[in-house]
Amino acid sequence: LDEAVTGVLQSAFGYSGQKCSACSRVVVHGAIYEAFLERLRPAVEALSVGPAEDPGTVIGPVIDEESWKRINDCVALGIEEHRLVVNGDVKNLAKEGLFVAPHVFADVPADARLAQQEIFGPVLCVIRAKNFDEAIDIAKKLVAERDAANADNEALRAERAAAVAERDAAV
Repeated sequence: LDEAVTGVLQSAFGYSGQKCSACSRVVVHGAIYEAFLERLRPAVEALSVGPAEDPGTVIGPVIDEESWKRINDCVALGIEEHRLVVNGDVKNLAKEGLFVAPHVFADVPADARLAQQEIFGPVLCVIRAKNFDEAIDIAKKLVAERDAANADNEALRAERAAAVAERDAAV
């Protein structure tokens, strides 16, 4: 579980979430859903937001004002429609540049607007799956042409997820 949290942190919030391979949605098996959130929350809250040139910064400013507005619109949508798990705050940095703190939303349905749009910023949707099969189905319904990863200690499930991803990528 800790490895999954670390992988999600790096993918979702590295480069302020402004990369094509950013993890903007994570599908979590229901049996570990709340435990995952309990480990994810403090890890995200510990991420430092600041100037890109500061070596301690994990989340720097976003690229431009249009991106800043779009990301903040997504945050507002998430607050309105979903359970807010992490409500990051840029504090005094708001006066210094285009900073967006990390936000995590839970209980996001796979067909929700927030889960279906490209955020391209430090915002993460956590989606609950009843079981592995539902997790695969959910992943297939999310917006196409995304990178995907599977964190699983069961080799057969990991191989199955990879086979589904490879097959669907070829379509």
